[in-house]
Amino acid sequence: HRRRALRAFVQFVRVYHEYYDILVGCLRKTDLSKWPAVFEAAGNPLVIFDECLETGRFATAAHLLRVLQLPVSLGYGLDDAATPEAQTLQEQAALTSAKRAARRLLPLVLRAHQFTLSQELLRFMEMMDGEISPE
Repeated sequence: HRRRALRAFVQFVRVYHEYYDILVGCLRKTDLSKWPAVFEAAGNPLVIFDECLETGRFATAAHLLRVLQLPVSLGYGLDDAATPEAQTLQEQAALTSAKRAARRLLPLVLRAHQFTLSQELLRFMEMMDGEISPE
């Protein structure tokens, strides 16, 4: 019942201009264990990120980077990693995905003269550099 209700809610909210802001805001406040159900209803977070870029929702895309940096955003379950090594690989994959997304977002933000957001993205990318090994 809950998944059906979640899908209905997503379909209802999707028609509003604020859909992406609502979705990302809810994700960031939702327990990680519930994210797979949200992604099932709303779609792949990387696709949502792309849609934010296409529609000029750069601040929302930047908030979504925090979602993308977690393994669950790539479809890994919270207990999928059978070993610490597998967990580390999943974490690295998610961090790399988020960093690539940030690299795509930064030039768009600069072209839009959103310099405060640009600074935040640069700080985020610098933090990411400290957490992941070179690609």
